[in-house]
Amino acid sequence: MTFATLLLPLLQSAPATPAPAPASPTRIECVAPMGDRIVFTDPNGCCLWTVKPGEAAKILVRGKAWPREPLWRPSAIAFDPKGGLLVTDPPTGGVYPIGADGTIGASDAPFEIGQPRGLAFDRTGNLFVAGSTVDAVYRRGSDGKWAKFADVKHPRGLAVLEDGSLLVVSPGDLAVYKVSADGKSVAPLHKGPPFENPLWIALDGAGNAFVSDNYAKALFKLPVAGGAPTPLVKGAPLDNPAGVWFDATHKRLLLADAVTKSIHAIDEDGKPVEIYKAPK
Repeated sequence: MTFATLLLPLLQSAPATPAPAPASPTRIECVAPMGDRIVFTDPNGCCLWTVKPGEAAKILVRGKAWPREPLWRPSAIAFDPKGGLLVTDPPTGGVYPIGADGTIGASDAPFEIGQPRGLAFDRTGNLFVAGSTVDAVYRRGSDGKWAKFADVKHPRGLAVLEDGSLLVVSPGDLAVYKVSADGKSVAPLHKGPPFENPLWIALDGAGNAFVSDNYAKALFKLPVAGGAPTPLVKGAPLDNPAGVWFDATHKRLLLADAVTKSIHAIDEDGKPVEIYKAPK
């Protein structure tokens, strides 16, 4: 009997140890408006936080650090057609519903999805999830059934257009792809420079996509109808721009910066205004 054989039952029976609750956010990856507050993921802290500008952030839900149970490293967030909050957790391969009271629901994502990252809903309730480690986007239909939707290299951020087609950010290809509503056609909307490591994407509903790129330290504006991306914001105050969301209520973009642990609001003029920064 090997040492590993002896150790395995102990590991399987070991109780999960709650991760110590951080006093403040340790990293900000993805962000979205939620009522009069902003919700964001903190993968290093195993947490989802909410914050109202001018106030301290509060933990909405936190996961466990041992064993790898949700939320180990929460990543992207989205809201279903009824307003329910979902979050991806790449290490556990899950897509988890989060209750208003902070409870973590069960994931129904299939094993084949690998490590899920970006997610987005269309108008009919179909859920799209980026399987970042399996080079594919999966779709859960309104009937609850999962299936591979399209092959895309290292997919990350997702956004659904009005016609039902899907925009997929591919850091591996330095590209944003447009996938037809039936998943049969995958074509680059833009590929190559000025992208250096594109990650997340948001739509303003007026024909523009916005793509964050942490290597370029930029947020790019990309016409959905075609054309080259141009930097809306580049350089300071951005250090490691991450998740981006279009806040339709206030007609602004919300952009997270993972390293500075801050959230910026960006209006039509492209000037970022810091509305939250985690204490050091």
